[in-house]
Amino acid sequence: MKNLRVYCSAMALFTTLQLAACQKIDENIKAYDFETTSSITNNIEVVNSKNDLKKEETTKIETKKIELETKIEEPIIEKDSITISFTGDCTLGTYLSSSNRAFEVLFERQKDYAYYFKNVKDIFDNDDYTVVNLEGPLTDATTVLEDKPFIFKGRKDYVNILLEGGVEACNLSNNHINDYGQQGNLDTKDVLSANNIDYFDNTNFHIENINGIKFGFAGFKAFNLYTKNDIDKALNYFSENDVDVKIIILHGGIEYDYDFDSIKQELAHYSIDNGADLVVGHHPHILQGVEEYNNKYILYSLGNFCYGGHSNPVDKNSMIAQVTFNFEDKKLVGDELKLIPVSISSVDYANNFQPTVLENEDKEKVLKLINDHSKNFNYEE
Repeated sequence: MKNLRVYCSAMALFTTLQLAACQKIDENIKAYDFETTSSITNNIEVVNSKNDLKKEETTKIETKKIELETKIEEPIIEKDSITISFTGDCTLGTYLSSSNRAFEVLFERQKDYAYYFKNVKDIFDNDDYTVVNLEGPLTDATTVLEDKPFIFKGRKDYVNILLEGGVEACNLSNNHINDYGQQGNLDTKDVLSANNIDYFDNTNFHIENINGIKFGFAGFKAFNLYTKNDIDKALNYFSENDVDVKIIILHGGIEYDYDFDSIKQELAHYSIDNGADLVVGHHPHILQGVEEYNNKYILYSLGNFCYGGHSNPVDKNSMIAQVTFNFEDKKLVGDELKLIPVSISSVDYANNFQPTVLENEDKEKVLKLINDHSKNFNYEE
């Protein structure tokens, strides 16, 4: 019996040990399963995270690619034609020795910068760019450069006449811009720049981007053939900067002669032969003819425009020349010229410095004058 109890006790102890061992094994298995599952889950999360990062990086790359493709696309040209208006001499002020100071007197009476271009502003507002010849500095300087009969300047605030009139750019290469020396010249450039009006001359060439098309402007005094060297510099500069349309301004010729002179003609031909697309001229204070040369236009003189240099000139005829440049795939394929006859005054008995569009017989007289003094050109509306 004793042996039986010993045996039973031994069996019970063995069974207990087995159960404990099984429980330990089960706990280990459970622990192992948890760790394994956790490890697998973590690995899955890491893989998913890496995949998300890859997707994010792929999205970023694709986005950058789209952005890059967008950046290198050709600029969208809203219109396939661009119109630029040109005028002749704008002298905003009276010459030094004048006794009546008509321009200044009228301004003090009007107190209105918008008065001067009032009758042509709609034309300038509806083009793409307007260029005038600023014949005389805008300055407070009092020391003149040289002693000559007509020495011009206007007050700095007269720049508002250009602003109110819709003018975007000024040619400064003429025989009056330096009437008050270097200070007068620098004052003019400073006041134009401060008011976001572009300017150009024989050393300061201007490139204007209009609707994705690059236009180059350079101006020169055209009194001798040495000017060809400066023209070369401008045209080379435009070529180096991939300018699409090259425009040369020539200020010269014989005053009050309706026929253009041989020097100016040779310089104009030279400009076109070497890459210019248009030549525009002034200086004679009256209109001269137009020449069509190698399928390009040469406008020899646009005459006066808003001209404070004379209170009542006999010939008040002038014109606005509008050139519309036509493009296909950003390439210039042709141009069209529109001549708009104007008088430098809105009254016929004096110069009130208010350019006004001519109509009917007055208009036809100006167009006939142009055609009579033109070469290889006949203007028809």
